[in-house]
Amino acid sequence: MSFHHFRIRFIRLLLRHIVILVEALSYEGTTRARGYWNHFMSVLSVTYRKPRTTSLFLHLT
Repeated sequence: MSFHHFRIRFIRLLLRHIVILVEALSYEGTTRARGYWNHFMSVLSVTYRKPRTTSLFLHLT
């Protein structure tokens, strides 16, 4: 898998999580949304530890 393809997949995953978070905020209140957010941040921190993704974050910022 090329780096560009990986980046597209990652951004798509990121957007899906943001959509879930926004829906949780609007329909299910803040407690449930905070649970989603904590889950998302833990997923992100695990992914961030991979060297490949660290370079990806440098590209995105």
